[in-house]
Formats: sequence, structure tokens, C-alpha cells
Amino acid sequence: METAPDGYLWIEKYANSLTAETSFLTYPVGVKVSYMGSDKTTAAISWSNADSRSAAILLEMSNDGENFTQIDSFPAASTFRSVKGLDTKKVYYFRLRTTDGTRYSNYSATVSINQPEGTLPGGGTPAGTTTFVPEAGRLYRIICYASKYYNSGADFSGPAQYLCPGTASGMSTLSTATAFDWQDPSLLWTISQDPADPTRYHLRTYARHLNIAPTATNDYITLDSTLTNSYQITHAGDFAASQSGTGTLAFYRINTPDNNNFQIRGKSGTQWIWGSGTIARADMVFTFQPIDASLIGLFTKKLKGKVDEAEALLSTVTTGTGTLQYPEDARDMLVAAIEEADAYLANYKLLKATQHQIDSVEAALTVCLTQFANQQNRSWGECDTTRYYAIYSYGTASNSGTTAASSSTARRYLADYGDKLVFRVGLTDAEASHDTLLATPHAQWLCYPDTLNAGTFGMKNVATGRWLNIETSGVSATPTTVYPVYNNTDNGKYAFALYVSPSNNRSLSIGTADADGLGGVLQPFTGTANRTRLRWVIDAVGEASATGIRQIPTTPDRPRDEYWYTLQGIRVTNPAHGVFIHRGKAIILP
Repeated sequence: METAPDGYLWIEKYANSLTAETSFLTYPVGVKVSYMGSDKTTAAISWSNADSRSAAILLEMSNDGENFTQIDSFPAASTFRSVKGLDTKKVYYFRLRTTDGTRYSNYSATVSINQPEGTLPGGGTPAGTTTFVPEAGRLYRIICYASKYYNSGADFSGPAQYLCPGTASGMSTLSTATAFDWQDPSLLWTISQDPADPTRYHLRTYARHLNIAPTATNDYITLDSTLTNSYQITHAGDFAASQSGTGTLAFYRINTPDNNNFQIRGKSGTQWIWGSGTIARADMVFTFQPIDASLIGLFTKKLKGKVDEAEALLSTVTTGTGTLQYPEDARDMLVAAIEEADAYLANYKLLKATQHQIDSVEAALTVCLTQFANQQNRSWGECDTTRYYAIYSYGTASNSGTTAASSSTARRYLADYGDKLVFRVGLTDAEASHDTLLATPHAQWLCYPDTLNAGTFGMKNVATGRWLNIETSGVSATPTTVYPVYNNTDNGKYAFALYVSPSNNRSLSIGTADADGLGGVLQPFTGTANRTRLRWVIDAVGEASATGIRQIPTTPDRPRDEYWYTLQGIRVTNPAHGVFIHRGKAIILP
């Protein structure tokens, strides 16, 4: 057995390392919370302490899941604690950490208890409440349960649809949402009676303090922070809302005395208008679900979710000019936007941020993500002017609705035969090494970028010298351009729709095969669709032949590695006959 310099056996040192404690404290694990007693005013919290070095365990509590206060400390051996005096109308969050008197562990998992009124989806005003009276210290969700909109057949069997701010035609408008999060302030309203007239009510969105405009703009009810108008809330009857979770509820019309006493009515989930004012149909009446305002804190979940989305995207990003790659500066801008949002999340309490400011940061990151996505190169980015290419599709018929390529599908190659662009049926990917079409000049293309129009290319047939012409679904004697746009990944290879240009979305499609099944003509297609017959792989199949190389245009802006040299190292512009060095290889031009 070998001995370490300190005299211990190496095997002993290894064994000791397996049981050595880490330099940081571990937090309590397996945290659980439950009620003690039937009145639900006492919580029982249990856990396991995973660190023998801790001197004490600290218990913290919160009512909003954001702002915690330490409420107790106890010996490290403890595994249980009760908290008395809970208010059944509040939500309680608990977390723990350990300390050795100097250091502190990270926090344990957070657990919560209580589901008071308003923390569950659905609900509404109890049946029989003929006069709606808003309570002090309450926020409200205004809920519609219509099964359909703008239809005499609307009933109360629809899901809970919460009135909230939306956007239409560049305006802030009245809309609805069905996704429920009881802490989401965009679903909440402050409702108060007008001191001068208790039959009228002020309605304002909680998150942004927007008020309902009494008149419609372009068939939308708009929202504005400067308005102070008040409205009537009139009992329309009690109706059974099957998806409310509580059965029969009281429903109300919301009328505007300032606009012919019209009422709010739905034209769609995102379009609400002022309409006839005395109808109690499901898409024109509402019920109110209250929640204790003290339970609602600043809502950061959407911003955190957007940061997670941005970080997930960033982890997949590659920079460069290739297909689906991004410019380096675009990536840098995204990184900066993520860092800014992360910093805001870490400091918004110190900054005393408002909900509107938090929402603005989330909106700014959303805009940045959109701008970033728009900079992704979706055109073909792998063009090499000294290679020749096979261009093929896995589409099988002109009317095929197939959206995913199969490894057992034979390739359909673009080829120029008899003054006509056709497709020729080759072999499958697994048989590609035996596919004679790959070595057929009529099915080989030289490609070069159009230096005046980014993302477009000229594609010239090796055998005929004619150019691929998407406009005619054929070939032409004079140069034309092709605009390849990424459509999908087929059998692990980028596949493109082949358009005429960025402004002309006529593309190329597989046509019907001839009776012999060996190939057929191509068909035009206008628009974009996820179909294998409309997608083409542009696959490099070898170095260009000497004849092909001479056909490649020579331009002053070609990269340095495109130059030709004599055996003496002298660069030549238009190589003719002889032996030349090109891309590090000796090439004979006959």
C-alpha cells in the first residue's frame, strides 16, 4: 500500500474524504406543513435537520411569499414546531434555515397553508345578493361565465373569464383572461362607491390604475389612467354557473349613465363594447370574486418566467453567419437585457418598485426577445463557392400533407434534363453512398451568394450551365436568384423553402411523378407551409470539378481563401490551363 507524504495511506485519505463535511451548512429538508385542530388556526411544521454542526434552526413566515419575517428560533435537534393564531382569511408561507452562530445555510423549500376566499379560481358573488356593496380592504375579480359571445344562445356554462387590461389597435382596451393566478394583479380591480352617489361605482384596474372609458373607440372599450367616470352595477338575477365551483351566483349588469345607459357586453374574449343596456344574457353580466388586499404583493412571477425563457433561449444560441445562427452583437444585447432583468429582480424591494415598473421590465425583455429572434439567420448560411451541391426533397407527391421526413423515404433531386427542371428519384439516406445521382452533373449545382441581396443565391447547374429559376419552376439561360428560408429540419439536415426573393414567396414544390416512377416535373407554390414537398436540403457532395470551378464568377470581394496561386506562389485572377494551388490543394485545369 502506498503512503502519502503526511504518513497516511492514500486509501485512508480517500476514505476520510468521503465522510468529510462540507464547509457550508446544509438547510433543513423534507419540510411539511399541516393543520392542528379543526378550526385551522394552528399550523404544524415538520422537517429533518441534515447538518449536525448547526446550533439553531430559524423559522420565517410570510403572507405573500415574498417578504419573510423570522418568527422563531429553536435548538438544532428540533424537528417540529407549531404556529398558533392563524387567520383563516390569510395565506401563510414558511421556510427554515440553520445557523452555527456565525454562518447561515440557504433556505429550505417554502411551504404554504390556507386557501382563503379569492385564492381559488372561479367563484363569485353569493346568490341572493341583490345589491352589490364593495367591502373596504378587498380587491375584486370581475368574472364572466358566458359559453359564447355576441350570441343569443350564450349561457352560463363557460369557464371563468376575468376582465383585465388588453391591447388592440395600439390602445389599452378591456379584455379577458382565463389563465388564473390568484396573485396576478392584472386580474384584480378596485371597486368603490361614489361618495356623491352610492348607486354609482368607480372601477379601476389594480395593477396600473386604469379606468374604464364610458364610450367605445373603434368598437372597443378603452382604459385610461386619467378618467374618473363612475358606473351603475345592477342586479340581473341569480344564475347557475357550472364552472364556477360554487353553483348559483348573483350576476350584474355594468351600465354607463354617460353613454345612453349602455352596458358592457362581449363581442369576443378580447373585444368588449358598450351595447344595449337592459339584457341579462350570459355575455353581458358579471359576478364579483373578492380577495383580501393584504394578500396581494408585488407580482414578479411573469418577469421571472420571462427571464427563464430568455436564459433557456440563450443556452441554445450559436453565433455566426450559418443557418439559424445569430450575430455576435445580437447575442451580447440579449445577455445585457437578461442581466438587467436579473438585477432588477434582485433589487426591486430596495428600489421600492411599483407593479407598473416590474411589468415594464418584463415588457422590455419581451420586446428584446422578439428583436433577438428576428435577427436569427433563417436563410442558407453554409454556401461554399468551390463545392457542388445536391438539392433534394423528401416530399413524395404534389398533394402530400406529410410534415415530417422519414429516413426510409427516397430523395427527390432537382435536376436539369432536356431544357427542363425536373425531380429525379434517388435512394434513401442510408443508401446515399451508392446513389448515382450524387455523381450526375445534371443533378449537381454550383452556388454563390448574391452580394447585393443578402440571403439570396445564384444556383447554376453543373452539366448545362443554366440557372435555377423559381419564378418559372424551371431553368433559365441568364442568372436568377433563389431565396432559401429555413422551414424545418429533415432527417437531421436543415431544409429550406426555395423562394424567388424576400418579397416574392412563390416557391418550389414536388410535382406528380411520371408513370415510370423515376421522376417528374416541379410545381409552383405560393405562401409558406410545413410540408416535406415544399422543403429542400442543400447538401454539399464534393469539391467542384475543374470545369465547374472555372464557371464560378471571380469578384474583388471574394475571401482570401478563394484565390488561386501558381506553384511559385503568385496569385492569379483567372486561372486557365495548368497546375494551381487552390484552398491548399493542387488542381489541374486542362
